[in-house]
Amino acid sequence: MARSLATDVSGREVWAWAMYDFANSGYTTVVITAIFNAYVVAVVAGHQPWGPFAWTAALARS
Repeated sequence: MARSLATDVSGREVWAWAMYDFANSGYTTVVITAIFNAYVVAVVAGHQPWGPFAWTAALARS
């Protein structure tokens, strides 16, 4: 197991926090890829043909 920053942190704690972070990332992924995408294309771009490109460019830049 990789060394942690604190000597009193067990491998089980590191594993638990890693699994929490993995599970919590799913929510962010859904919001960014599905909800914000639909909002930008529909509301911000007004269903213009360049809407998906604008969203993709914004994600790439970020």
